[in-house]
Amino acid sequence: YDYDQAMVENDQERFYCNWSLFKVENSQYIQWFVKQNIDVCNDINILHYSIFTLHNLIEVLIPEDSIITAMWN
Repeated sequence: YDYDQAMVENDQERFYCNWSLFKVENSQYIQWFVKQNIDVCNDINILHYSIFTLHNLIEVLIPEDSIITAMWN
């Protein structure tokens, strides 16, 4: 893992090596998303999650009242 340590450091530890799912607060990505959708989503509370993998960063936006289900093969 080689991410910007300033983003995810906690007491000098690189805790993102142990965790891969993060809930993002004060997300600029949500702000951008709402503007791109011509403010259609203004009345919807959206949650932003980031999933770190070895080679990818996956951004997930979901309505706050959604029920999340994980399925594994």
